[in-house]
Amino acid sequence: FKWLSQSRQRGFVSRGVSTTPTISVRNLPLIKTGAPVAGSHSTGIPNFHFVDRQKQRAYYFYGNDALSLESLAEESGLITFHQRFAELNSLNCSAQYDRGTKHSFNAFLNLAVGEKVRDFGERLCTAELQKRVDSEKNLRRIRNKILDFRSYLESKNPLFNRLARFRIKQLIEELSTAEDEGLPQIMTLYAPWPDHFAHFKGPFSDEILSPTGELNRLDYWLGMITSLYRDAGVFDRSLFGIAGDHGLTPVFYLLNPEIEVFENFKSRGIDLRVEKISSDEGEGPKMTHPLRPPSIKNIDVVIASTAGGNYMMDFFTDQDSNWASQPTYRDLVKWRSLKGAVINIPNEIVRILGNSLEYLAVREVPTQSESSGVRLMRFENGQLKTAIIWRKGDRLFYEGDDVVDLGRFTGLEGIDHSTFQQLYKRCVRQATKQNPSSWCNATQWRSLTAGTWKPDSVVQLAHLYDHDRAGTINLFPKRGYGYNSKVPGRHAGEDFHEKDAMVAFWGGPVKAQFPIPTAVNGSMPVTLYEYLSQEKPFQDENGWGFPSLLYELQTP
Repeated sequence: FKWLSQSRQRGFVSRGVSTTPTISVRNLPLIKTGAPVAGSHSTGIPNFHFVDRQKQRAYYFYGNDALSLESLAEESGLITFHQRFAELNSLNCSAQYDRGTKHSFNAFLNLAVGEKVRDFGERLCTAELQKRVDSEKNLRRIRNKILDFRSYLESKNPLFNRLARFRIKQLIEELSTAEDEGLPQIMTLYAPWPDHFAHFKGPFSDEILSPTGELNRLDYWLGMITSLYRDAGVFDRSLFGIAGDHGLTPVFYLLNPEIEVFENFKSRGIDLRVEKISSDEGEGPKMTHPLRPPSIKNIDVVIASTAGGNYMMDFFTDQDSNWASQPTYRDLVKWRSLKGAVINIPNEIVRILGNSLEYLAVREVPTQSESSGVRLMRFENGQLKTAIIWRKGDRLFYEGDDVVDLGRFTGLEGIDHSTFQQLYKRCVRQATKQNPSSWCNATQWRSLTAGTWKPDSVVQLAHLYDHDRAGTINLFPKRGYGYNSKVPGRHAGEDFHEKDAMVAFWGGPVKAQFPIPTAVNGSMPVTLYEYLSQEKPFQDENGWGFPSLLYELQTP
């Protein structure tokens, strides 16, 4: 990391951003494949938990439901990174979504063993790479011999010509039998440990920051892998990328929204049937019967929490023909319980949670691929604040109160104050709802919000409900608050430290003299794809959910 930061060729992204909710189960498949969450060839995984209304069951992926992740992604048509390069020599080290790879070390085995046998997966991976480096040197020797004999093919002496053809044929046969033993042209590596130990020990603990802590361990193994590619003589032709799936922020106050909200209802004579599908952060995993999962029919609300941050509530319009459709804000202001109570659900939740709530998000209209509307609500100084983010294609309009703190410039690296003010004027003040051509596009909004405490908030919230599985209501706690947690760190929310996900590149192809200002973590694999294939990938086409950064990396 020190070498990267001091390099004259800058492959850093100043503001690498995790997608909302900032949670591993959602973000890891994006980082490993570059796919979108919803639509054609998507991951189909919007959160750490969700209600599948078509299958009439709930999933929570801290437990045996995690074994369903790859099959769920396959059902959604996900194309893995390895599948895109099926003809190349590939290696996967402890990462999921590895269909199509030639050689793979299992992700679940690494998680099961690695906590007790430290560096278990990393040792296996680098030992395999070292063996392949030695093979690569031998393969280079064979390739060079083939090139040396090429001149004999041009000889007018028929004996030389015949001998050259015979020897070249022998060398090609030798090459073909050993080619897959050489250095992988594609390699993926997943390192779960900085996240794993930060959850239980905190983001500033010795387990993370000490000389033997997880960041130094990760630094060591990345340096080892880089050195092996140097030793093999291919570093100058290799592009390396790293992306974090989320950040972490300390927690000082704890509360459980289901206790706050539903106990309040109960005290007023409103008794709801509530089904909780998750464990609280710091508790153990949940086991679900793989063949007979519990039904979620005839339930008022299904609830689940994630990593102390995002908290999901699934409501149902009715228990009949509309059960599978997601309610909108208009449905929820007059929502009827199984026992007949009529409640303004969004207003009640925001009022009861009060100062702990950053904002409540709910669908304003049913989401379609080309358009959406997402309502945000929170209480501030005793008053209800509301905003709606409208999307038409790639253009977005922000209407209402400044719920996401668009006007608060942080002064952190990534965007200067003058550019921030120009973008704020262009996107917030000058845009009009009646004229979508005046709306800023996703790139402009991402640049503007890079200067706030909630990077990429407007774009990501506009896409929060692209998938029906994304819950009815999503709650995001304020900085310092943890929802349903027993540990000192939090992520899955909207605070800067949770969304601050490292994105960086290194290797011979990196020529940029200045860091890239801002980018989403899902752009990392798309960038590597463009370099390897020399084909330009386009966002929202062929299963790509994010733009490539290769042009910025190679622009001096």
